[in-house]
Amino acid sequence: MLKSDSPVSALYGNFSRDPTDVDTQLPPPYDVARIVTKETLRAIQEWERQYGNHYTQLDLGYKYLKHAKKVDFGRLTAETDAESRRQQLERDRRQRRLTRQMEAVKSEMTGQHMCGYVQH
Repeated sequence: MLKSDSPVSALYGNFSRDPTDVDTQLPPPYDVARIVTKETLRAIQEWERQYGNHYTQLDLGYKYLKHAKKVDFGRLTAETDAESRRQQLERDRRQRRLTRQMEAVKSEMTGQHMCGYVQH
């Protein structure tokens, strides 16, 4: 156990708390902490899906987080689905904008070509 006044404790915090406490906040910046938390839960869920049948400790750890610590993996899935839909909408919007720009450039080039063309 580290002393509370040690340099390591000052840098990394007090290790006497429960490391599985889901209410423990990660250090700032908060947007990065949120991403790290979400990606960690996503990795745990994916590992459990792929390897849980073969690795009892992984399966037990997943069940412990889900039932004892009340980690909502379903919410994570819903957030992931919503994020995927948002990204697809953004890609579609970007594609439509690029198509409009290309059409505008194409019609401008055609218009300039036609104006510069002299019939004999």
